[in-house]
Amino acid sequence: MVNMLSKSGIYKITCTVNGKVYIGSSINLRKRRNHHLCYLRKNRHSNNYLQHSYNKYGEASLVFEMVEECEPELLLVVEEKCI
Repeated sequence: MVNMLSKSGIYKITCTVNGKVYIGSSINLRKRRNHHLCYLRKNRHSNNYLQHSYNKYGEASLVFEMVEECEPELLLVVEEKCI
């Protein structure tokens, strides 16, 4: 899965405790995952629901997965479809 994360596509972050899901897209999924974790660890993430889940249940409760690989120019269209 690590090799897949350097690709562009749609991803989801799932809280395994409450089942809530965050959907996003990125040209480089590995960098985006690291960006999310950096802001969550600093308690500065822009998504309050994701930050609350991180604070309440911890980093281990969040699972980052690639949903669909796609070309960069199609990211927003495919992301909207996934949401």
